[in-house]
Amino acid sequence: MKEQNKFVIEIYQLKNKHYSYDYEIDDSFFMGIENSLIQKGKLQVRVDLVKSEQMLLFNFFISGKVELICDRCLEPFDYTIEVKDKIIYKFGEEDKELDDDLYIIKKETLVINISQPLYELIAVTIPYKKLHPKFRKDDSGDDSEVELIYKSGESPLVDEEPTEDNIDPRWKELLKLRRN
Repeated sequence: MKEQNKFVIEIYQLKNKHYSYDYEIDDSFFMGIENSLIQKGKLQVRVDLVKSEQMLLFNFFISGKVELICDRCLEPFDYTIEVKDKIIYKFGEEDKELDDDLYIIKKETLVINISQPLYELIAVTIPYKKLHPKFRKDDSGDDSEVELIYKSGESPLVDEEPTEDNIDPRWKELLKLRRN
């Protein structure tokens, strides 16, 4: 919880202008998040905040690496993260979320904790299928370097055009229909 406190921004004392905050995210940040998809990582975060009478505009710039576990071989590997996103907090009568990046907060709000939005921005960039870099060329569609492990026996009809001599008699009637 102590790690999350450094991501609290006191907005009540801010004047209407531009502010910039720099953070470093490491393993302790991810340990503080309950049910985190990520356990280890080292990221640099820059948050640009523009405060006006009606809203707060947060621009997030996140870059670095997180450690993921490969779904195929269960080996850890580093995955590069690059995020540029924004979140808008508008002042209103009640607190509610209008969209993924648009929130309404009360004018009396004193602080905003950006640790959860930071985690969500990072977690969204994690691919659904986590593959170690050594397996990525297998999924690119280029089969030139894929090793064939097993091949079943050859069927005589695989590469040949069916003729009357080499076709199963049960299919002769269907072949007649195809030629019509």
